[in-house]
Amino acid sequence: MIFVVAILFLCSKVVPRFNRWWRSRFIPRPCDINYTMLTVAIIVCFGSAYVADLIGLAPIIGAFLAGMLFADRAKEWGMYKGIESITTFLLPFFFVYVGMNVELGAISQNVLLLFAVVLILAIIGKHVGGALGAKIGDRSLDTNSLNIIGIGMIPRGEVGIIVAAMGLKIVVDGVQAVSQEMYVVVVLMSVVTTLIAPPLLSKLFRKKYPEEQDNGCETGRCEI
Repeated sequence: MIFVVAILFLCSKVVPRFNRWWRSRFIPRPCDINYTMLTVAIIVCFGSAYVADLIGLAPIIGAFLAGMLFADRAKEWGMYKGIESITTFLLPFFFVYVGMNVELGAISQNVLLLFAVVLILAIIGKHVGGALGAKIGDRSLDTNSLNIIGIGMIPRGEVGIIVAAMGLKIVVDGVQAVSQEMYVVVVLMSVVTTLIAPPLLSKLFRKKYPEEQDNGCETGRCEI
């Protein structure tokens, strides 16, 4: 809790002051990659992950919280292109690692049944939770907007898979914290929720903004 509060304090107090100091000395052009700030972000990411690991948290929690420090000003500091290049290079290695940990022999009728239940709960939980949170935050939102937010929250990406992969390595009293069967369920759920969200979002956007479709959005001529 202290670690999370410290990150929130840095987000709200330290980063804005650092931003003002940085802007007074160097403001990159919008399309430039600010390699200095990108380097700082990567150092902070690994440092935060290391500290999280030291105090008994998953390193990904530290990395995620470190991302909060830079998220609001990543575009201003011109870091998107650099991060995208790093992601493009490393992502294939990540999915190869994920696939190598899957044992096809663990896939059974019971596993598929559990996957179906988890998938339904994952979709309902994220959809309802995301829409409800949005409605609490802005009561003027209509049903289409709430559905867009809820569906947009459905995809489970690398975070769930990373946590499950870490569980495979943790052994408690001779038993894996996450069984191979549960790992398969998590991987399948993450992949399916990631694949089904884009077409659903596309359909919802066409429903909410039909006039933009008529003005050429379907041919890629509209601007977001």
